[in-house]
Amino acid sequence: MDEWTSLEAAKLAVASLTPLAVLALGLLVSRSTRRMESLQHANETVVAQRLEVFGQVSPKLNQLLCFVAFVGRWKELTPADALTIKRDVDEVMHINRWLFSDPLFATYEAFMGRLFAMYASVDGTRRSAPESRPSWAIAASCVGGDPTWHRCLPRVKSANPRMHDWCTTSYRPLSGQISTSST
Repeated sequence: MDEWTSLEAAKLAVASLTPLAVLALGLLVSRSTRRMESLQHANETVVAQRLEVFGQVSPKLNQLLCFVAFVGRWKELTPADALTIKRDVDEVMHINRWLFSDPLFATYEAFMGRLFAMYASVDGTRRSAPESRPSWAIAASCVGGDPTWHRCLPRVKSANPRMHDWCTTSYRPLSGQISTSST
């Protein structure tokens, strides 16, 4: 009779523990699912914010590229406009720095560093003024700008016949990293 009661006790224990085990497993799965949904929502929010920032920044980066490569609508920009665009882009990028990976931000800074002499001072007020090149004095005159702007214009050598290539090869890594970080 002892064996029979032990067997009955084991059956009863298994019968009562099975629903408890299923309940515990269900709670673990539910918590994991909620955590994954929360992470997915956070990632979607970050991607949406990145896309918003890139929507603001990419047209301005393209304007700077056109300006320094003498392509597209570069004649519509004055050197002062280029500097204002650069400062606007810097403001947006630095405010939203937390959204970007370190490699993307380093590539952005390298691109700007190729175009502008960072923290230069022409008259004591322009801390991010571009470096001087005589060719830009001519370009500034062509677009009706002040020829003295050649002291603070983007870094470009007019003697370089591959100006477009130089500009686009410094732009491509940035645009590539922007497109991969948005997904």
